[in-house]
Amino acid sequence: MEMLDPTTRMAISLRFLEDQTYSEISAQLGLGESAIKMRVHRGLKQLRKQLSEEI
Repeated sequence: MEMLDPTTRMAISLRFLEDQTYSEISAQLGLGESAIKMRVHRGLKQLRKQLSEEI
């Protein structure tokens, strides 16, 4: 996850490791809910791409 920018990394961690809602993450990071959804989506896409290249 090091290749992700810090905000995206934090959003993914809060969503999947801390099981927070997009609304909770939005309030915590000071970004709109749609921005958080987009960061999580794009971050996961980057991680999938990275993992597929490593295999």
